[in-house]
Amino acid sequence: MRRKTITIIIILLVLLTTLACLGSSGAMGETPDPAGQSLTILQNLEKQKEEASSNMNNAQPVVAPTASEPDQENPSNSNSSSEEIESTMSKEQDYSVSGTNFGCTCSVDGSTITTSLDIKGNQLTYADNVYDKIDENTFKRSYMGYYILVSGEGNQKTETKVDEERHDVIIITATGFISEHYQGTDSSPCCYHTYTIQK
Repeated sequence: MRRKTITIIIILLVLLTTLACLGSSGAMGETPDPAGQSLTILQNLEKQKEEASSNMNNAQPVVAPTASEPDQENPSNSNSSSEEIESTMSKEQDYSVSGTNFGCTCSVDGSTITTSLDIKGNQLTYADNVYDKIDENTFKRSYMGYYILVSGEGNQKTETKVDEERHDVIIITATGFISEHYQGTDSSPCCYHTYTIQK
């Protein structure tokens, strides 16, 4: 019985974390209910599918400035100007997307999307979220999320909503960009998406 309860709790935590990693539809500091998050995720996926099908033959892959990928490359010290980066990333392009998971799940392996990054000065806009520049070719946004802490068993079982700060970091790379997802005070991402320009 205890083993089943623990398994169910773990599955619920993974599902909630997955929803949180995929995006937030509310304003800064506002956390929508899980049903609202699911609806927003489905709407975003549908929009991306429509854009991909309508722009499939219009993609113009461009080599972006070199940047870092978690634990694999060094940060970019390229001589590319900010204007070159802005013009390269602001064009809609087809990207293949893969997820790398650690403490949470970034599940989109094998997907292809058409999107662009809108970079203006020290801010980047992606998927209607605004990121602030924190380093060369690196942008960050912070927001509040939550998880459900379940304790006790049977009639003594309680569920507590626990708020936590989360943040996402976008790193522009030579082949596209990486979107890292952090939870709480963790200094390492719990998962990340790698977006690679289709050529």
